[in-house]
Amino acid sequence: MKKMNVRGALPPRKGRTGRSSDTLVKSGPRKPQTEQGQQRVNAILEAATALIAEEGLSALTVENLVSRASTSMGSLYHFFPNIDAVNAALADLYRRGLESVIAQLQSKKKAEWLEMSTTEIVDHILAPFWKYYAANPWVEVLRAAPKEGKCLLDIEKEWEVESIRLLSVFLSAPNAGFSPRLRRVRTLAFMTIAIGMVTLMGRSSRYRDEMIPELKKALVAYLDKKE
Repeated sequence: MKKMNVRGALPPRKGRTGRSSDTLVKSGPRKPQTEQGQQRVNAILEAATALIAEEGLSALTVENLVSRASTSMGSLYHFFPNIDAVNAALADLYRRGLESVIAQLQSKKKAEWLEMSTTEIVDHILAPFWKYYAANPWVEVLRAAPKEGKCLLDIEKEWEVESIRLLSVFLSAPNAGFSPRLRRVRTLAFMTIAIGMVTLMGRSSRYRDEMIPELKKALVAYLDKKE
């Protein structure tokens, strides 16, 4: 097995020009060109998410990835020059996961949103996100990390904007009775609370099933309050 350097990356290789392949680090993970290559990448990322969820971010090492993914050091090096490249690929995986959730929200027309009760609105906006985070516990581990977490939080801004837009549609209904100012304040406060709830639910699954219904009731009561 090749010797790793102290930063957890594979030692640099020399190409025909004699230059180090450290330049690959700047370009992040290498995109697979074949179906077999994509399968290898998927196996490596699946191994990465499992290691993070089960043992924490410190378990994400080259040796552990090679062992967990049942791949070779050469295959890992080919697609991911170092652990930072793996983290970059995980961030992209997270982005695609949130895009899938947002697509569910966007599939409903404005008329459908306006016909929903407050309880249905809260459930439709939050349930898909809670379901995603419950199924992907590795996300919260990365969100809590200083460097990796910043990248994921930047990605979340995209779904925050879309969720705010959809909630604003509901609160702008004629029978809602909210002024523009109150509608804006309620929408922003709702999203702030929702993000905090997602974070807390992700960090601990204890009492999750009992707490989610209660938190939904609190948000419904808040949105229904007319003053």
